[in-house]
Amino acid sequence: MGALTLADLTAASIYGDVSDTESRARLSLGQLDDAERLARSVGDIAEKVLAKRPGDLRAMKDRFLSPDVLGRVAEAREDYAGAEASHRKSLEAARTYTLFNPADADGWLSLSVSSNQIGQAMMDQGQVSAALRQWRATTEMEKDPRNVTGSGGNIYYSWRNIAANEAALGHMDEANEALAGLHRAAAKFMKVEGTDEAFGKVSAIWEDLYRLDLLAATGDFEAIHNQAVDLDDRLRKIDPKNALTRNVKTDALRQDHTWLIEAALHTGRSEEAVAAAKTFLDHPPFPTTMEKATADALTARMKTKYGEALIGSGQRAQARGPLEEAIAYYRSRQAKGASETRFRQDFGAALYQMARAQEDDEMGSVHRRALLDEAQSVLGGLSQEAQQFRTSRELIESVTKARGSPG
Repeated sequence: MGALTLADLTAASIYGDVSDTESRARLSLGQLDDAERLARSVGDIAEKVLAKRPGDLRAMKDRFLSPDVLGRVAEAREDYAGAEASHRKSLEAARTYTLFNPADADGWLSLSVSSNQIGQAMMDQGQVSAALRQWRATTEMEKDPRNVTGSGGNIYYSWRNIAANEAALGHMDEANEALAGLHRAAAKFMKVEGTDEAFGKVSAIWEDLYRLDLLAATGDFEAIHNQAVDLDDRLRKIDPKNALTRNVKTDALRQDHTWLIEAALHTGRSEEAVAAAKTFLDHPPFPTTMEKATADALTARMKTKYGEALIGSGQRAQARGPLEEAIAYYRSRQAKGASETRFRQDFGAALYQMARAQEDDEMGSVHRRALLDEAQSVLGGLSQEAQQFRTSRELIESVTKARGSPG
């Protein structure tokens, strides 16, 4: 009863915690207005409690949890600059908390999460170099002498982001260095958390999956295909003993199947790609913790791959169905202001594949040209830095070549 009136400051802080949990649940369901309202109430209560009791550690936690959710809401609304601004507030609140209570792992975890989110918001805006610098700044937290607990889980993802993007830019030395950092972070996380043997096996497979980025950068999709088949076999032999390992395994299967389909497409195994993509869409390998927005984006991306595979197997008419669904998804996001880097790459790919799926008649030629023109416009909106990614370069070259080819 005394929470909202601040008659009981401890109760007020606890109420903020409960509201934060509820706001995240609403966010995962796509209920953005409710998530925002609850997150703002968490921040308001935290500030009021701290005004009366400046050393309240629970309220200080609430002060960085609130803008964290607000930043995620902004991301869902395609407001990348707004997301960055909110995550910067969360970062500063987390930094303040670690000054007061450096022994609490939650503070360092929140600090690394916020820093990584800032990097992602920068990448969304096409600020590739800035994003890489931000993720490298996250990794430096591990060296802070006050950080006796570490935050291996999110430092791991910092190295992952660096490795994937440096590989996509063709910077192989930097990518390999990041993979070495990722290995160190994984080992530290498992030691601190006391994970079981099954988790360790899945973690090792994830490291192998990340190395496929480097093979893709060199164009060795035959090797990717062979390794993806082997990794699938290894994953299926692992028997998770808890929900964490089960979700991590499921997500590894998703990533591995994505690589298998990509490699099949690049090596002319069209029928295999068709079957694998259809299985993915019929039985999505998504962990239970995956947010709806993420699942929707991955599903649309796979529909494009399914369409591409059908085209490769000579089924252009059948390809138009999944491609139309993917394009409808991207248009709905575009109407809400979507313009981030991965969105442009994915939308451009769907438009290009739909152009390939058109019939060889006059009407098909008209539709093909319109789709290619739109793809060129979407990809042209990428920043100059983002256009240097392998996926961006290949798409832009394909669209340009197609637009220059009569018929």
